[in-house]
Amino acid sequence: MFMRIIQTSKFLFFVIIISILSIDVLAAQNITLNYKNFSLESNTILAKKHLPQTNTKFTLKNYLIRHQGLNSLDVIIQYSSFLEKTSLISYKKNISKQVQSLLQSYPNKIDYWEIVNYYLTQKIIQQNPELSSVTITLAVYPNQEYSYHRSTTVTQTYNGETKESWHFNFPVNFIQKSQDSLMQIDVYYTYKNNFSSINYPDFIPIYQQIKNFIETRAITKEESWTNIEQQLKTTLLQQSPMFSSLSIESKKLN
Repeated sequence: MFMRIIQTSKFLFFVIIISILSIDVLAAQNITLNYKNFSLESNTILAKKHLPQTNTKFTLKNYLIRHQGLNSLDVIIQYSSFLEKTSLISYKKNISKQVQSLLQSYPNKIDYWEIVNYYLTQKIIQQNPELSSVTITLAVYPNQEYSYHRSTTVTQTYNGETKESWHFNFPVNFIQKSQDSLMQIDVYYTYKNNFSSINYPDFIPIYQQIKNFIETRAITKEESWTNIEQQLKTTLLQQSPMFSSLSIESKKLN
């Protein structure tokens, strides 16, 4: 009887040892598998970075859309692809269809154009793993409500990098040395990379501030445009910490 107990104990001990070894083997296999997957993903990213890229650019002109009322856009689409040049013709058509479908089905019709464009570029880069980057510019034509051009440009890459900028222009009377000149003011600003894409500033107060500043300073003081531009940039950059860069350019209109 005593011998049977000893034999049974030995058997149970053997079974326990085998179970422990099996668990260790499975754990080692899982670690190896995870490492292989991580290595494969890392190698894929490294391979993408070193692949030759093909740049493609096309424009959907005068695209009509009901967003913030009825508007007409130029949709400028530029992307870098890992595809061969022979594959780009049909691929270009697919991206064009995707962009138009996303614009037509966009849910919130009062969103800022920047929000729409961020959504567009994000969806296009997600739906097309062959792309290394995509840049879309939504250039909005003037209408009855807004008498000036404005545009949003967003770039997104396959590894999550984002760059966003906004542009608008407007005419203004610029009086310098008792001469009245009609000038076009072009304003460009770029958002910081860590800027939250939810709280875009309304560009209309920025436009009004620039317009008032130019008209007031030009009438009360006969300052050079260079001096006015520098003071404007300093003021706006201090008031708008979300900007990484700002440019205010002028040209004389006939």
